[in-house]
Amino acid sequence: MALTSPRFAGNLRLQQASENLPVMRQGETSDAVILLQDALIDLGFPMPNSTKNGESLPDGIFGQETKKTVTDFQGQQGLIRDGVPGRNTLHTLDRLFQHEREYYLFPLARYMDGWSTSTSSDKRK
Repeated sequence: MALTSPRFAGNLRLQQASENLPVMRQGETSDAVILLQDALIDLGFPMPNSTKNGESLPDGIFGQETKKTVTDFQGQQGLIRDGVPGRNTLHTLDRLFQHEREYYLFPLARYMDGWSTSTSSDKRK
C-alpha cells in the first residue's frame, strides 16, 4: 500500500521503504531521511545533532540519533522498537500526516528565508 500523505507521497525512496524494498537503515543518506527526520521533529521528537540544535534543516544522515528517535516514535505508537523505519513505521507516520497542508509539495521550502508555510500556496512573504 502506497504512502499517500502530502509529506511522503512524492518520495520514491520512502515509498520503497514503506514496502520494505528495502527498509531504511543506519548509514543511509538521502532526501527521504530528511523527510523522516523532519516528520519526527514535527511530532515533538527533538533531534539536536541532526539540526544543529534546531538551527538548520535536518542533515539527512540516518545516524544513531535518527535510529534512537525512530525507536522512541515506535514505542510511543505501540510498534516494535527496532529503530528501522519500514512498512509499519512509515505507514503509521503517513496516517498521522494525512490531513497536513499541501505545503509539503515543497517540503524543504519552509527552511528557506522568505518562504511562508502558513498557507498552502507557497507564496513568498
